[in-house]
Amino acid sequence: MSNKCLDWYKDFSESHKICIEYPFLIPRYADGEIDEAYSDEHIPLEIPYGGYKLFFQICSDIKPILGKEGVLYDFYFIQVKEKYNKLICYYNNAPKEVEDIISKYEIMASYICCEC
Repeated sequence: MSNKCLDWYKDFSESHKICIEYPFLIPRYADGEIDEAYSDEHIPLEIPYGGYKLFFQICSDIKPILGKEGVLYDFYFIQVKEKYNKLICYYNNAPKEVEDIISKYEIMASYICCEC
C-alpha cells in the first residue's frame, strides 16, 4: 500500500481519489444517504496513522467481493476505530464473506503496533 493512504485524511483531493477507488468510503449522512458535496467530512476514522495501512488492506480485499455480490454501492463503513488495541469496524449490508475478512483483520490488528 502506498504512503498516499496515510495522508488521505488530511488532503481533500487525495481523499476524493480514495473514495472513487473505494465507493464504500464515500462520506454519508446519518441516514446513510451519500453526501453529494463531498464536504470536508470523512468517514469517522478513529485509528492511529499506523492502522491506515491495515484498514486500506481491508478495503482492497473486500472490494472485489462487494462487486461480485452486487453491493459495492450499498455497503459502507459507519465508523472505524481503535479501542483497547483492537480495530473495531462498524458497517452495514455486508455479505458473510466480507464480515469474515473484516473479522480476520480486526483480530490481526491486536497483534501489530498501530502507532508504527
